[in-house]
Amino acid sequence: MDIHEEPQLTDTEETVEAPKCAIKTRSIFSSAREFVTDNTGLLLVLLAQAFLTMMHAAAKQLSTVDPPVSALQVRIILIQPLDNQW
Repeated sequence: MDIHEEPQLTDTEETVEAPKCAIKTRSIFSSAREFVTDNTGLLLVLLAQAFLTMMHAAAKQLSTVDPPVSALQVRIILIQPLDNQW
């Protein structure tokens, strides 16, 4: 018997079915994986748009603080500690 062949059941052996919830869960995960694989580019564009929206909202919030915080000040606060590590 080849390792790729399925064994033949005899009359005394019973077939055991997988639980329906396991089959349904497996199909949901495989469907999700297939969806992500098929739409990778679209999902990356969606992620970029979400990031841009959050950055825009953060800039709006920083400009409402008294006194307003400029983008250069944010860069210095966030990036300067990282520059010193290297």
